[in-house]
This record gives sequence, C-alpha cells and structure tokens, in this order.
Amino acid sequence: MHAIFIQLSGLTSLLVFWNRWTEATSPFEETLLMSAGAGIAVYLVLILGDATVQAVLDRRAAAVQDAPSWLKALNDRASSHPID
Repeated sequence: MHAIFIQLSGLTSLLVFWNRWTEATSPFEETLLMSAGAGIAVYLVLILGDATVQAVLDRRAAAVQDAPSWLKALNDRASSHPID
C-alpha cells in the first residue's frame, strides 16, 4: 500500500514542478521546494488516512471479539452474504 502512496506523491510533486516551471515566473529553487513540499504533504495525508482507517478497523475487530455471541453470529452472517 505504501508503494502507491509514494507513486501518488511523486506524481503530484512532478505535476506541481512542471506547472510552476512552465509558468516561468518563479525561480528554479522556489519551484523545486514547492514541488517537494507538495509531494511530502500528499504523502503525509495518505499515511495519516491509512493509519486512521487501520485504527478504526482494529477497534471494530476488538469490539466484535468482546460482543455477545448472538451479535457475533449476526455479524458473521452479514459478512458472509455481501450486498448485491
């Protein structure tokens, strides 16, 4: 999963660099820093989102383990029959 995060943030960085470089209004150093900052920001947001989703899923799994047996059976039955 982290490989796609790196690819998406690298693509964002490349696109920001290309956009600012073709404008020819900003110096090279500023363009490079802006594109690196955009790529890092996208990567951090993706990592934070992934960590949040994992925490929610782990919390749900722990709640299902502590649930009463009738609720576990209901959850198992619902997960074995996906909605079409």
